[in-house]
Amino acid sequence: MTKREALNGKPYAGNPHVRFDEGKSASTSTPRRGSLLYKKLAMMIGAAAVAATGANAASVTIDSVTQRWPWNNKIDITYTVTDGQTLTSTGNDVYMRLVFNATIGGNSYTIDGVNDIGASASSGQHTVTWTPPEDLKVKASDCTMTATLYSADNPSGDDYMVVDLDTGVVSYEGLLYSQELSNDRYTSNAAYKTDKLVLRKVPRGGPYYTASKTWTTEYDFYAGIFPVTRAQYNKFDSSKTWVYSVNDGQTSGYKPADSLNYSTIRASTISPTTAIPVLESDTGTCFLQRLNYRTGNKFGFDLPTENMAEIARRAGVSGGTDSSDSVYFWGSGTSAEAAATASLYCAYRGQNEGTTSEVDAHLPNNWGIYDTAGNLAEWSLDDNSSGSLGDLTSAFTPRSDGGNSRVISNGYNYSDALWKCRVTYRRTQSPTSTQNWLSFRVYCIMK
Repeated sequence: MTKREALNGKPYAGNPHVRFDEGKSASTSTPRRGSLLYKKLAMMIGAAAVAATGANAASVTIDSVTQRWPWNNKIDITYTVTDGQTLTSTGNDVYMRLVFNATIGGNSYTIDGVNDIGASASSGQHTVTWTPPEDLKVKASDCTMTATLYSADNPSGDDYMVVDLDTGVVSYEGLLYSQELSNDRYTSNAAYKTDKLVLRKVPRGGPYYTASKTWTTEYDFYAGIFPVTRAQYNKFDSSKTWVYSVNDGQTSGYKPADSLNYSTIRASTISPTTAIPVLESDTGTCFLQRLNYRTGNKFGFDLPTENMAEIARRAGVSGGTDSSDSVYFWGSGTSAEAAATASLYCAYRGQNEGTTSEVDAHLPNNWGIYDTAGNLAEWSLDDNSSGSLGDLTSAFTPRSDGGNSRVISNGYNYSDALWKCRVTYRRTQSPTSTQNWLSFRVYCIMK
């Protein structure tokens, strides 16, 4: 019997238990998200993984469960999967998902590995972080937990965050066998440009490159694989009309939303370091406010800092210190060398029929993020009135807290020259500007 036949939509394996061990001294470790914290010691009291029949016996073992108390009530779950989901270049994949069941203080909780925490069912050891409900915002005790593997329709993991814009449901998906196969999954289905918002994970750590310095980031963050499209924006403001003609054989709704000012996207002219105000109902025209409301005000979706945007734009490409350096996200070289392949990667002056392109009309960068050069410019949080990027100690901190000169990342557009498509290029704009070459992309920091 094959692994695929053994699954057949039923539980695949495993119910080891762990508990919090009261009265033990705290241990220190670096959690998956957040800074160095003291944690309660979690002790194994059982580890009996039940294997399915067949040549490949999948199983899951819970290694530890720890709470980040007293800093917060988040719970880190470390577990090991043996003979987990299979990803291939030929499409003969076997996908799995995990469900955790916890009993804490006499109350039972079901933790969905796909919708709640992005738990990977691939072989190996993993750590995921669960944010408990309101009734568990206390020091937890008497915890037992089980884990079960099930068959799944998509690869499990947290490489991608997928937001259903109608229901507000957030789920997670893993990479396929290659980045190219994962790219095809989102470009071949129009729903990911209309009804769903897909964000790509940038894991904490590094090194990550920008013009100012090389960064080691303290948090995971997610970057939209596309700028917000017209169809996605109209989910929140159906009255919004668009500037560019659709008489170019392209689908209007698949183009990036245009002519949007910072104040409308992020709610008035609040400073870059001020959190977006929380809505009490799903009303208004502020996209990010309503997106946060529909998703339960749990994720803090926002614009990126200038450094976050450049990290995502480069996708690991190093080099370049200012706008004169010939560094593009698809490589380095002279302008002539860049131009030889530039039309494959971005919409710029002279090769795009004088209008914007659909968000996936050009090739993505190494992380599967599209439109990181050309097409439309995108807002970032930073204010250019004062401060220096080189003086910052965190990539998640805007360079200035106020002023009226917001930095435009992807600071070039379909009508600009190719040299403005360099990874280091910037421009600034008033937060109230509604220039028709302005758009935006959604980011999320996982603190």
